[in-house]
Order: sequence, then structure tokens, then C-alpha cells
Amino acid sequence: MLEEIFGGSCPSCGGFSKINEPLCEKCLEQVRLFSIFCSRCGFPLIKAGVKCPKCAKEICYHARKVY
Repeated sequence: MLEEIFGGSCPSCGGFSKINEPLCEKCLEQVRLFSIFCSRCGFPLIKAGVKCPKCAKEICYHARKVY
């Protein structure tokens, strides 16, 4: 009963979330945890062998347009 009174809304879908839960059960099930991280800075990566966007030495597209 307290959950119905004091529960909040899920910031992701607007559904009902339990007390002290950041998301509703449906959205929590969809959350994937990262298991691969950049060895240099620790940024989470989608798959192994992908360049870390934070550590890439290339200037990003938007910065190149400024020059």
C-alpha cells in the first residue's frame, strides 16, 4: 500500500516505479550492464576493439568545422 502512495513515476516511460527504485520494473529489465571498458580512461564501450570516443586523438567533426 505504501508503494502505491509514495511510489514515483519512471523517468524513462512515465510508468509506476517502486520506492527507492530509479526506474519501473519494465525499464529495469531493459538496462544492459557494460562489461568492456577503455583500458586508458575506463569509459564503457559497446564491444571490444572499438575506439574510445573520449580517448580518440582525432578532432571531432564539429571541431573541424570551426577551423
